[in-house]
Amino acid sequence: MIPLREFADRKGVCRGTLSRWRKKGLLKTVVIEGRHYVTAEVIAEFNERAAKGEFSGVILRPSRSGKAK
Repeated sequence: MIPLREFADRKGVCRGTLSRWRKKGLLKTVVIEGRHYVTAEVIAEFNERAAKGEFSGVILRPSRSGKAK
């Protein structure tokens, strides 16, 4: 198991992104004494899903009118 913060550093994402992934069910964590950890099994599953492109998507750039382009 590794701390969630270390997982974020390894993946190059911020903790807010990990929080959204957890809320969406994309990343499962284990809570021990109020701290989140990621198991080796979850990391392997996450890496497999990421390799398949499951987490990729289009990033919309907002325009000045307030509508995304």
